[in-house]
Amino acid sequence: MMRLLEYTVLPLVWGGLLLAVLSTYEAQGFAEHSVCGPWGCGPPTNTLVAIHGAWVIVLWPPLFYLSWRLHLSRKTIKIASTVLMTVGLMGMLGIATWQWTVWLPNASAWARDYIWQRCGFVIVTASDWPLLQLFFAGGLLKIIPWFIQLIQKPVDEKKEDWSHESASLQ
Repeated sequence: MMRLLEYTVLPLVWGGLLLAVLSTYEAQGFAEHSVCGPWGCGPPTNTLVAIHGAWVIVLWPPLFYLSWRLHLSRKTIKIASTVLMTVGLMGMLGIATWQWTVWLPNASAWARDYIWQRCGFVIVTASDWPLLQLFFAGGLLKIIPWFIQLIQKPVDEKKEDWSHESASLQ
């Protein structure tokens, strides 16, 4: 019965969350605003929030659910988190390198001072690739086993203390 709920309810909730996040592009709060500066102009903020949120909803729940459901070892989770962070970081470095080699030589002398803002702007607005989401998902996967170990450690220490006391009573 639990598996049936798991295989029917969780995908429905996941799809509902995805639909809800994608519908935030119609929100009135940021519809008229965009990120603009000497480094360029980006899409409307609500659209950017919607697409980044959609990438989070698409990638993160299966990632964390499958690592829990498949009972992956800490070593496997550590390797997966390192791979995710490396892929995200390499993608962001690739974008920054592209900006330094393509945008900077073609930019005016006045705009060249804003190369770091341009790199950050392009990384944040590069919604075709979930680079930020992969990087932060890898970071969370690295932190979660540490938190689990931190939570379980006091319980394990208490068990050792109790076994020591029971041995001394005998």
